[in-house]
Amino acid sequence: MDSERYGWCIGALVKFALLGAPAAVTLWFWRRRGPDSQTLYYFSWANISAYLLWCAAISFMSILGGTQAYRDWINYSGITATFAFLIPLLSSFGSFVLCLLFVMVKQGERKYVLLSNVLMLILWIVSVVAPN
Repeated sequence: MDSERYGWCIGALVKFALLGAPAAVTLWFWRRRGPDSQTLYYFSWANISAYLLWCAAISFMSILGGTQAYRDWINYSGITATFAFLIPLLSSFGSFVLCLLFVMVKQGERKYVLLSNVLMLILWIVSVVAPN
């Protein structure tokens, strides 16, 4: 096993445990309260799901990059750069927009929207700025 390839996966999961899991718990509390803005609630869950799917895609490409058959294809194509940088950059912009949309919900729900999306914004920005 190559510890460098699996080290990134473990680091991404630790970041998710520190920032993404509290965002998911916040959304769970919001669900128990009964969200009035269902669309914003589902977009907030999509933000968390996108991070987990992104981690899975990067991990899969990292594991495939360890085999000789796929190494050249992954290293010299633009797919790796797109997944490693462009998706977190666009997702951080999406998280910022979700943070700004907290003014559209009722007063009692604003804390749920703002807290979960600010945590995910920090998580996405950390993924862009300090990927390792």
